[in-house]
Amino acid sequence: MLFFMTEMMCRFEVGWHPETEAAWAYPTTTAHSGKGYYIKLKKSVLEIFQKGGHKAAFRGSAVYRSDMVSHIENTLNTDIFNQLLQVNKMDIYPVTMSSTHTWTADHDSLTGYQCILLLDTDQPSFIHFNQIHNNNSKYDNVPSYNVSMIWSKDRLDKLKTRLKLTSDAVVINRSIDTVNLGASLYRRMLYSDS
Repeated sequence: MLFFMTEMMCRFEVGWHPETEAAWAYPTTTAHSGKGYYIKLKKSVLEIFQKGGHKAAFRGSAVYRSDMVSHIENTLNTDIFNQLLQVNKMDIYPVTMSSTHTWTADHDSLTGYQCILLLDTDQPSFIHFNQIHNNNSKYDNVPSYNVSMIWSKDRLDKLKTRLKLTSDAVVINRSIDTVNLGASLYRRMLYSDS
């Protein structure tokens, strides 16, 4: 669960790498205690940091992976995927688009909706804010994330099979169990330059 704004940044630590017998910089994806180096969680900033900013941050005392930006992106994407697999199937429902940025859910939600996941779409951007209607209520500013932009077709098929999804768009109920998923999706949106 998110507690600090620092969790909306990319945090690095330095640790011993036994195979190379050298200190390496590595990103952390969960809260840690101890000394950390914080960088804005944005791909363009991390690319600049990779070009030489890391030398100043770590004072030349740590090896920095040459593919760190793609490593961070893959870590963020895998984290979202794994969290989604942990969501209770009773909190995932199909939704249908009724008009641009307006969706219809076939079930009522007592707590509202965490987000909409678009599993197969040609939507050009990662996030939009939408309105959801159900039998009794209307919910505004529900984020929809185009996860087909960050996961391969194989990974999406695995997800659909594992969660028994038949729809290309699903809504996730808002609950204490889905807060971390929502936060991870938001972190991924911060990383993206779109």
